[in-house]
Amino acid sequence: MTRSAPYDEPAESDRYAMIHTYFRMLIEEELPDAQGKMKQFASWFTHGVPGGAALRKAIYESKSPPEILLRVEEFFVPVLQPA
Repeated sequence: MTRSAPYDEPAESDRYAMIHTYFRMLIEEELPDAQGKMKQFASWFTHGVPGGAALRKAIYESKSPPEILLRVEEFFVPVLQPA
């Protein structure tokens, strides 16, 4: 049995890029179930993210895909800006 390399924790900028890109694509495609897909992805994606529970709550309380994307931006922008 061989051991695989340890899992590398993604940088916050990588996390932001992934979720932001996916959500933008869903919005641009104008899928009727985009909001549900965004909420499902957020549930999977934000576990293990520092403060992820607050982001999940903000996403679940959002009423539209653009509002969900705004909540993601509000969550990550302060984290990504240098101190």
